Amino acid sequence: MRRTAFTLAACLAAMLALPAAADEAERIEAALRLYEAGQGRKAIATLLPLARQGQAEAAYWLGRIHYYGKAGVPRDWRTAARWFERAARAGHAGGQYKLGGMYYAGRGVRRDLGQAIDWWAKAAAQGHPEALNNLGALVSTGTGVAADAELGLALQLIAAEKGSADAQENVRHKLESEAAKALAREFAASPERLVERIVRRSGE
Repeated sequence: MRRTAFTLAACLAAMLALPAAADEAERIEAALRLYEAGQGRKAIATLLPLARQGQAEAAYWLGRIHYYGKAGVPRDWRTAARWFERAARAGHAGGQYKLGGMYYAGRGVRRDLGQAIDWWAKAAAQGHPEALNNLGALVSTGTGVAADAELGLALQLIAAEKGSADAQENVRHKLESEAAKALAREFAASPERLVERIVRRSGE
């Protein structure tokens, strides 16, 4: 009886969550339409309540709006970094990628290559193409991590496969090896191993 009651309660909670998620998605879409129409401040007003409630996609778009400084909103990298961090800590791959970029460039945050690598690795583990490409470049050149040409190429092969134009251009100028292809297949099948290996190499 208790198990049945628990199951019914779980089903009811799931049913109630579906309309709420749909409503959040609609509000985010409405905010983006406002932004594209040049009404950046209205877009922010629409996104803020969602982001403050922990909605990662809303936090990510707030970060982007402040990062690029368009549609009547001045560029503010510090504010952008705060919103990207909220999204990143909630597991948003785009937020992780953008936060990594801010640490890499020192925009809105103190430059920290280790943090950049950590956040890009988290985004890469979720299959973010540009994070994979950026990590590949760092590993290939030994920037912030121990140099490993095969591993760097493997990362960029995955990125190219996922549609990164930059990665496609990068690998076009490199000689593909069977070792790099094997690593690419390994990481594509088990992304969590990619994070472990990159983070471990950044400490070497």
